Amino acid sequence: MAIKIQRSNRQVANFQSTPVSAASLPVFQIAAQVESGVKGLLAPIEKARKQTKVQEDKNKFRILRNETLPVISKALRKYSNSDISKLSNFIKDLDPKNFTNLLDGQSKEVKNLFNNYLSDTIDKNYDGLYAKIISNHTEQSYLNDQNFLIEQDKDLASNDPKTRITA
Repeated sequence: MAIKIQRSNRQVANFQSTPVSAASLPVFQIAAQVESGVKGLLAPIEKARKQTKVQEDKNKFRILRNETLPVISKALRKYSNSDISKLSNFIKDLDPKNFTNLLDGQSKEVKNLFNNYLSDTIDKNYDGLYAKIISNHTEQSYLNDQNFLIEQDKDLASNDPKTRITA
């Protein structure tokens, strides 16, 4: 009696990985929701930080403006009694390059505010200085003419006939 050994045709099944792509989708959705939530929480903080920065820049500008008021007042007084030809020096005196020591270390916004302030100061005062100088010259010319006429009147009233005739 012979024993027949039959060989099995069975094989080990191929490995099948667990499908995780469907599980990862909710993770990404959750992450996106968490990110939008964090952004929502941080948005008011960021907005407040920007508004605070703007206010701090304005405060620094006001300090700089107050420090330059004596220089600007001096320039206004200096040129209100000068010649027209020297009035262009008023613009040179208020050039932002003359205030670099004050602007060192300041932010771009503060520098822009300060430069705009200097430009506005020149714009507002240049015409007034020009008019003041013209007014001073006109007044001086009037006084000179008046003094000349007074001298002529004195000469007309002189006891010396030659002086009277010349006058």
